[in-house]
Amino acid sequence: MAQTGYTPIQLYYSSTTTNQPSTANLANGELAINIADGKLFYKNSGGTLSTVYLNQASGSASGWLSSTDWTTFNNKQPAGTYVTSVTGTAPVVSSGGTTPAISMAAASGSTNGYLTSTDWTTFNNKQPAGSYLTAVTADSPLAGSGTSASHLSIPAATSSVNGYLTSTDWSTFNGKQAALVSGSNIKTVSGTSLLGSGDVGTIGVGYGGTGTATAFTTGSVVFAGASGVYTQNNANLFWDNTNNRLGIGTASPATTLAVAGVTTLAGAANTALNVTSNGGYQKRAIYVLSGATSSAGGIYITGQNASAGNSAAYEAVGQRSDANGVSAFAGNVLLGHLRTDAAISTAGAFLGKIGFGGNPTGTALSNILYSAQIGSVSESGWSSSSAMPTALVFSTGSTGIDVNTSLTEFGSERMRITSAGYVGINTASPVNLLTVNGVGQFNGNIGLNTSTPGNGLSGYILEVQPGNGQSAGGIRVGNYNVTSSTVSFIESFGARNDANGTFYGKFGASVSRQDGTAIQSGAFIGCYAFGAQYGTNTAYTAANLLYPAAIYGVAESAFTASNAMSTAIVFATGSTGNALTSVNVAYGTERFRIDSSGNALVTGVGGLGYGTGSGGAVTQGTSRTTGVTLNKTNGAITLVSAAGSASYQTFTVTNLTVAATDTIIINQKSGTDKYIILVTNIAAGSFSVTFATTGGTTTEQPVFNFAVIKAVTA
Repeated sequence: MAQTGYTPIQLYYSSTTTNQPSTANLANGELAINIADGKLFYKNSGGTLSTVYLNQASGSASGWLSSTDWTTFNNKQPAGTYVTSVTGTAPVVSSGGTTPAISMAAASGSTNGYLTSTDWTTFNNKQPAGSYLTAVTADSPLAGSGTSASHLSIPAATSSVNGYLTSTDWSTFNGKQAALVSGSNIKTVSGTSLLGSGDVGTIGVGYGGTGTATAFTTGSVVFAGASGVYTQNNANLFWDNTNNRLGIGTASPATTLAVAGVTTLAGAANTALNVTSNGGYQKRAIYVLSGATSSAGGIYITGQNASAGNSAAYEAVGQRSDANGVSAFAGNVLLGHLRTDAAISTAGAFLGKIGFGGNPTGTALSNILYSAQIGSVSESGWSSSSAMPTALVFSTGSTGIDVNTSLTEFGSERMRITSAGYVGINTASPVNLLTVNGVGQFNGNIGLNTSTPGNGLSGYILEVQPGNGQSAGGIRVGNYNVTSSTVSFIESFGARNDANGTFYGKFGASVSRQDGTAIQSGAFIGCYAFGAQYGTNTAYTAANLLYPAAIYGVAESAFTASNAMSTAIVFATGSTGNALTSVNVAYGTERFRIDSSGNALVTGVGGLGYGTGSGGAVTQGTSRTTGVTLNKTNGAITLVSAAGSASYQTFTVTNLTVAATDTIIINQKSGTDKYIILVTNIAAGSFSVTFATTGGTTTEQPVFNFAVIKAVTA
């Protein structure tokens, strides 16, 4: 504060951190001060700005000492009062110095050190000296050397060696027969011991006999009949010992096991029938042939009283003892069609089918009906082993049919896979790898990957064509349950394993005239529309999804050749929505156009400029030559309050959005005086504003608006 009666000396100053005066604002010998930074500035004899400033002292620079550093240094230990070195004597080890590392090793048989808890427990459990055995001796069959370290042993007993009885010998001895005593453990027949002599007559089954004097014939399989008497029935149970064949229901078995009649198999555990074959009939382990020429053979498998985790099953497993993966050694379920009068000669012949059904009413086998199947059919007449075109057919329905119904399909055909690998859904004649006749819906992801499409356009993975020449084809991608973290989208990308940049993702919309006429000028040749569901309509239908804006491709002239297809991109917006299925309608009004020459044209009533969020504002401090910082492409600069001057003044605008090649437009927004404004020194990150009034001297804060127009020199 100045002494009373004296005028204080006030320097040219700034209270904004890092601000410093320009040399143009300093006279020789004049001082300026930044009262926020504590720095003095003056213009030296060379005309450049110099700074008078005392730095804070640090480990690499002299200067003033802060109170924090003073406290730190004051709390240091005085010299000569601290330990300078620590050493150790074995078993203690020290690295020495003022920061020693002191350690001790664990004691061992060769190292002095500390006793670990593990060793302490071991030593504590040792037997006290003088209280342990010093010698052990033994009498036969035990054996010992008589020293404290010896082990007692005993051999296993044999016919010549005394010793211990093994468990094996115990079982052998325990299973020996007791002494034979007639009438006690020796049975007698009519009071006569079986070990005696003489004819005792027929021996009963209970005593190891057959219970009959009848002689059995060759091939008889003997079984216990009435009253337990052994008997035979060769017509129903016969063994062909010459060919090693068993006949059930026949005395002339033609295979290893021949069964004549209905057979029911009910096994224990998990398997009812286990068949092992080294070839069998025609390499079949089981061969079923109907008993009459007019009947069809069949196998009936049923699981009685099946629980929730069990069911009847037919399982075929190919078993090998090596790693051979050839398909011939896999499990096979084979269904075939054999004509005994001629080869298969027509298309549509069912070759085999797997039916699916159940019992809709009663519980008997006759009540089982079938309403769906997987079958195979011939696609033409067969002429050789390499000319057997066959398709797989998947059929479903709601009407059950008995399995014995002749020439019947269970259900109606829904899908077919042809011999060429084409899949048809709701069509028996697919023309591509996948042909769908009707509307399809996919609720999951669809992956498409091919290099050789079917009959579609070359190079296209997916082709959508209308069902007839009068309908338009379309694809809809939708998510019925969109949340804040899910969206519907279509993404196209090109993937390569090199640096070639021509294989990027593409998405095209085009038009083709089928009447032989070229596309004419003004024709819309593609459209990407933007819209939404309006109002309270909740139904997800084409009628409720309307589009008020779009991006179009428009022909600028008739397309007469591949190098004469001038096309413009048109951007249209509006407030009235139209459905995508509408014909010859516009989605919004044209607002902007990029023509084939690259010109960007505003074609609507709107303007071209920056939008909300791109601009900013800043107010100048200290003086009319003080620089400002505003990192925006457009905005307003409010000058410091000062009197206007017809002399030009300059300040710098720091703006990181500016490049040296850009164009800056600046004009006066407000102020009583009229200002002449010039932009100079455009550089990367800044430009200078030079201004003067036309003669006015009003003290005010005029506002200058500016905008950056990006530009390049190449």
